Amino acid sequence: MCQDALKVCNSDWNTYAKKLDNLLKINIEFLKLQASLEKNGAYLYSTFREIEGLEQGYLWGLYFSQIFWAAHHRAFNFFLKEFVRKSGRTGRCLDAPVGSGMFLTQFLLTNKNWSGAGVDLSAASTDFAENIFRINRLAGRVKLFNEDFHKFESADIFERIICAEFLEHVEDPVVVLRKLRALLSDTGKIFLTTVAWAAFIDHIYLYKNVSEIRDHISLSGLKIEKEYIQNIFDKDKGKLEDSKIALNYAAILTKFT
Repeated sequence: MCQDALKVCNSDWNTYAKKLDNLLKINIEFLKLQASLEKNGAYLYSTFREIEGLEQGYLWGLYFSQIFWAAHHRAFNFFLKEFVRKSGRTGRCLDAPVGSGMFLTQFLLTNKNWSGAGVDLSAASTDFAENIFRINRLAGRVKLFNEDFHKFESADIFERIICAEFLEHVEDPVVVLRKLRALLSDTGKIFLTTVAWAAFIDHIYLYKNVSEIRDHISLSGLKIEKEYIQNIFDKDKGKLEDSKIALNYAAILTKFT
């Protein structure tokens, strides 16, 4: 994945180093915003309109966070082991939002007979993902859609869906989860990640604990097959069910039958 990033930078180490600096920037930003959350009990913003005009430029930092942040890296390994390597021989996989394309890339590299689709409102994200797919010779197997997921329509259903780090960015996560369910085949599976009590500049929906996440999953007609919960800070180790504890949440979901 680091090699892919270097290729996107045209093998220029100076450019690569500048992109890597974005990781340091989001580290500092996260800690400042988390301190504000702990003090005030709320994210800075709570509606999409408030964050719509923000130009964050954090895409590179988020890409590298999957490699260098311990919690993200462990969640990514959970994704590889429990979702990617346990798929059928062929099918269609949707990544919404596609972000950097990292998750869908690893899925398609492992599952050679699958095709993919990626949806993202951010043109910067779909452009970045397109480069990652091209570098990995996957462009012919992926369709990209630069549009709002809420407006996304597909004649196809999907046997696998990836939804990483999205619920905390929307005003109503249940609407998103129900749409994911509608796009999922009856025997399909969803890989989901989100956070509880973890601040970032464009996080607008605040889950206070894991129970609230589980409630939304159930309300959406989905059930949890397997989950992986991590404390973000070592000081909170073992406090996985408590409220107002920073958590990283990952799960494999299926439909209620």
